[in-house]
Order: sequence, then structure tokens, then C-alpha cells
Amino acid sequence: MKFLVLLFIFIIMCMVGTILIFQYFGWTGLACVLVVLFLGVIFLKRLMSWLFIRLMMTPFRKKAAVLKNATVEVHRVTPADPPDRSDEIAEERALLEAAGLDDEDLEEEEEEYSSEEYLRDLIAHDAAADWYEIDVTITPATPSEQREQTPFQYWEPAELMLVPFDYSGNRFEDDDPDENAGLGIHAVQIWQGSAFQEDEEGKYAGPQRILLHVGVPRGSNDMAFVYYFEKFGKVELPTINV
Repeated sequence: MKFLVLLFIFIIMCMVGTILIFQYFGWTGLACVLVVLFLGVIFLKRLMSWLFIRLMMTPFRKKAAVLKNATVEVHRVTPADPPDRSDEIAEERALLEAAGLDDEDLEEEEEEYSSEEYLRDLIAHDAAADWYEIDVTITPATPSEQREQTPFQYWEPAELMLVPFDYSGNRFEDDDPDENAGLGIHAVQIWQGSAFQEDEEGKYAGPQRILLHVGVPRGSNDMAFVYYFEKFGKVELPTINV
């Protein structure tokens, strides 16, 4: 509301200023004003776009704050096989059939989602990455230590990214991690008492021991975690000789 009031005052001042400039400087002054107003509209458009993006990102920044300065304890890092994508393609087809699509619709959908070409692309993508299983415990910092209080006390292991240690962006600035040779995490399991179990709950509070199946750009060694806007921890990957 305050912003709208200031914007209204600014518009009134521009109108009054334009009239005064025309009275004192004539058409030349008016032309200069129009140029300034044109540039001002461009600036205002970009400002509004920036403010809109900031507004949309605010919930994600608050959500990410729960893992600001989180600590990472790596228990085990071992080379792993790439994921078997055939099940994903079969599941996609089953979903399409359950939706009541006929053969013609299925053919159109499969061109994008579950064709053999799509499967080959995924396999080629997986083959271009080094794959690991990472057994790690992630412990959020307490509000009294290294982060501010946040309404989001739960975090989602499946939303983590593993990135090069010198990475300085966030998951909203770059392309889909799955298109960048495995910056995303393929599978997550949660430690439940005495064994790892499937990530059924999705959201957890406090420290969690997790098992990640992840592909990274070939030859990567020093990596870090990113959770939306927060980067934390360090994971040293053993070199895989191809």
C-alpha cells in the first residue's frame, strides 16, 4: 500500500513538473520531458519485474533458511551405477493410459515423454556423468547459532542439489539440474532406526541421515549442497577412472 501511495505521488509530481517545464521552456523542454518519461517507464518496468521476482522468491528464501549454515557429516561415498530409466518410462506410459488417452494421443505424448528416443537421451545423459551413493547426515543450525528464526522448520531432502564447491548461483538462476550432467539428485533414502528406507514423508525436521544416488559432471571432486538459495557443507568425491 505504501508503495502505491508513493507511486501516485510520483505520477502527480511528474504531471505538475511537465506543465511547469512547458510554460518556461516551451516545446523543447516538453520534448526533453517526454524522453525522460520514456526512459523512466522503461526503468519502472524493469523495477516492477525485479520486485515481482523478489516477491515470488521470498517464500523460497524463507524455506531455504532452515538449512543456512547447516553442517554435513559424510559417512560414506562410493561409486555407483547410473539409474535404470526403463521403469520411469513404463510408469509414464501407465499414467497416460490411466488418464484415458487413446493410441493416437499416446503416440503424441510419447514423442515428448516416453519414446525410445527420450529414453536414449536420458541414458546418454546418465553416461556423461559420474554416479555415486553418498551416505551423509545433514544437521540444520539452530536459530540461536548461525541463522535467523524461520517459520519453515521442515526441510525436503529431495530438493537438495549437489554442485561444485565454488558454485555461486541458486536453483532458480540456472537451467534444470537434470540437463546439467547430474547436478540434481536422482534418489533419496532416509535412515530409519537401523536401515535406509524410501523417502515417503518427504519433509523432515532436525538432523537427518540420508542416502543419495547422484550423478555429477565427470571428473568432479569437491562438491557442496544447495537448498534453494543456501549453499552449505563439503563433499569430497573419489575420482572414477573411465
